[in-house]
Amino acid sequence: MINRWERYAGEATSDVIREKWGKVLASEIRAPGTFSRQTLRIIDEIDPDVARVFERLCQNRFGSWVPVVTAGISEHEVDELQHAGLLLHYEFYATVTFNSTTRDNDNSHWWVLGNGERTVAVSKAAPKPTVAKLLPSMDDVRIEEGNLQINVHSLTRAGEAIATVINLDGVATVKRLANALVGKFGSENVVVLKRNDAESLTPDAEWKPPEAV
Repeated sequence: MINRWERYAGEATSDVIREKWGKVLASEIRAPGTFSRQTLRIIDEIDPDVARVFERLCQNRFGSWVPVVTAGISEHEVDELQHAGLLLHYEFYATVTFNSTTRDNDNSHWWVLGNGERTVAVSKAAPKPTVAKLLPSMDDVRIEEGNLQINVHSLTRAGEAIATVINLDGVATVKRLANALVGKFGSENVVVLKRNDAESLTPDAEWKPPEAV
């Protein structure tokens, strides 16, 4: 990998590009084997405008996927990222299902999804979101068979590797998803939780639903 990195980085023509390759090397040192030959080729060949779109997309990343409701990219930009080898091609969107939990203090039932830093919770008592498209599976947020599901963009293996060099604010990522879900379920049915320890979650007082800002 170092030999390939030296070849690509040695051809860098600007400080910005050299910084990009420096981040790649630092990430590879932290986690050897992250960057394959194909991934290095994609980094070397990617159009700067497409790279900026991918960086914007990754601000809303949960591991290897990004919710469609917070992605903030157009269909044309999705096509560009797929063509660049950063997003998987799907005839239909991939789907992520929220987990279910019950609060001990009031025995209320919730759907939850988080990233270790924060968790968004949606009350199961919330009214179902309106079906906006012809096929329910095409709706970006929906309830199917009692489960809350969201459509997502899935990163390729190369996309996942490249995403590791992009700074990510995991707290802000969850809060943006919560804001999007408020628009579907109402502010009274959505809450952001912060982790106190391995088993304890409490409401994040710093998050305010959009209507309350």
